[in-house]
Amino acid sequence: MTENKAFIKASGIIAIILLLIAGGLFSLCVYSDVNFIKTFLIVITGILVLLTLFIVVGIFILLNNNIKNIKAFKLFYSFSKNIILPVIKPFYRMFGIDSEYIERCFITLNNKFVQSQNNKFKNAEVVLLLPHCLQNSLCSVNITHDINNCKRCGKCDIKSMIEISERYGIKLIVVTGGTAARAQLSKIKPGAVIAVACERDLSSGIKDVDSIPVYGVLNMRPNGPCNNTRVDVAKIEEAIKKLVEKNNLSAGE
Repeated sequence: MTENKAFIKASGIIAIILLLIAGGLFSLCVYSDVNFIKTFLIVITGILVLLTLFIVVGIFILLNNNIKNIKAFKLFYSFSKNIILPVIKPFYRMFGIDSEYIERCFITLNNKFVQSQNNKFKNAEVVLLLPHCLQNSLCSVNITHDINNCKRCGKCDIKSMIEISERYGIKLIVVTGGTAARAQLSKIKPGAVIAVACERDLSSGIKDVDSIPVYGVLNMRPNGPCNNTRVDVAKIEEAIKKLVEKNNLSAGE
């Protein structure tokens, strides 16, 4: 929740500003004599109020771990992903908030949505999707075509990910980018995906794959982007336990 504090604080400020602007426009509507201007201002006011409402609801969802109204949440999530988030990004840039904050909060929102569906899958239906940058940059072994080529030397997190996939009986694939990921998922047709990537790639990937639930896990970048990245093994196991049926988990363990 710490990583969302700046986003939530700025969201509250933006919501207040939008509401004040909407109030000012509404006042102009009341005192304006030109019907066209009135109509235009009413429409703009309505949009601002709607944006404010969705920002407030978004803050509530990020703060609340217990989502009770699943249908309302699904509607909010879908509308936010396709319409609201692209529209409000410029407002956050005005406050100097990096787009990674917005993308990170969208990933959090997406993961809450995936969890709220309470869908459980068999081990074989879940795919662990990893970026090629997790592999040690000095390694000459090609693992994108066949993960079994990995020598499991332990110089990168690929070894740990293979061990997890074997322990829980889930499929593991490593891809070089978004196009390759979409092609692989289209071919495999999994029930659910646990995807590891940076904020930008994860958020865009989640938006691209509408028909499959994608649980996002952010990578770590101690050497900068796309270079010997890392992943928290505990977070991968946590994601698996949220998606895989309990009886299959005990069998995997």
